[in-house]
Amino acid sequence: INAEYMGKNILVECVVRGHLWGSMANAYEKGDRLFCGLQIPDGLLRYQKLSEPIFTPTTKAHVGHDENISIDDIKRQYGEELANLLREKSLQLFKRGVELMRKVGLILLDTKYEFGLDENGKLYVIDEVNTPDSSRMCDVEEFETKYPLIQKAMEDAAKRGKPYANVSVLLAEQPSLKIKEFSKQYVRDSLIALGFDGSGPLELSKEHVIECSYRYVSVCERLTGLPFPFPSLDQVNDSVTIKERLVTNLRSNGVLGKSNGSVIIFSNKTQTTESNQILEKLRSYNIPALIEEYEQSNLEEKVASYDKSIHPVVLVFIEPSDDQIILSSKSRFPSIAITNQKTDRPFSSTPWLTLDNALIFISKLIKNH
Repeated sequence: INAEYMGKNILVECVVRGHLWGSMANAYEKGDRLFCGLQIPDGLLRYQKLSEPIFTPTTKAHVGHDENISIDDIKRQYGEELANLLREKSLQLFKRGVELMRKVGLILLDTKYEFGLDENGKLYVIDEVNTPDSSRMCDVEEFETKYPLIQKAMEDAAKRGKPYANVSVLLAEQPSLKIKEFSKQYVRDSLIALGFDGSGPLELSKEHVIECSYRYVSVCERLTGLPFPFPSLDQVNDSVTIKERLVTNLRSNGVLGKSNGSVIIFSNKTQTTESNQILEKLRSYNIPALIEEYEQSNLEEKVASYDKSIHPVVLVFIEPSDDQIILSSKSRFPSIAITNQKTDRPFSSTPWLTLDNALIFISKLIKNH
């Protein structure tokens, strides 16, 4: 996770709805018509497309459930200008999402956005945009097939004098008419079906996990036009914990050092013997270390890559040139030049040490960190 700006979170979930779906449909079927200060007309059905997308914000609760609020509530808390900007940008993002998803056969039903302000008061989106975790989607073909059937079933029941109270009652009788969502709602529904009451975790079956994964992967492939990069079989290891997998991925992207307190020995093709000797010596003292092979053309890039690490590292250079010393001094981590000969070079940010003295120096650095 990269934090590009330090800013202030606007504690509002900016929800936009294009269809009568989810919690709004549940409340509507119970008789509610006022949502977030907006009056919703009678006569609508669950799943029905609204005449235009609506802005239905909620609080962003740290504990408990989010609560519906109106645009006027936001104005009182954040001012009219910012409140109107939040609504405007949310509706624009939703409109663009609808357009893009329609091109790949998906309908963006509803979603939520989060925003923040930088130190200059500039507005930024600070969370995911139009993903299955923050949105509901469905397949265009399925919607256009099933929704007319739902309408007809409701009308036919009314004509027979035995109307359904609402679409949910119809779906309970004819579950095949339910429209499949591409969202995390599937996980909620599955847990509820298993008896989840909020008191403790439940384990989903492999079938549930596969179905949820399929829905997410399907959205990814359709929106990107690219095959999903599944791991190869030799990368799949059930014995690897989630923590180990996260740490491995963070290290491979340079966010973590390749091991705790790593010593990075920079070595070119002519220094293989020396670098291996240093590596063996460090490991004999239980100091974690690795060799980073480089060419002069990519040394700067390799040194800079370690600056992203949140783990402390020590950079080691073997008989470095003056240019390499200058380069190493730019790193935010300590660097050491190892030499086998006495040197009269002045002490700088990169000290020149024999291997034995370097071991003492490195041990103290790692202990202090």
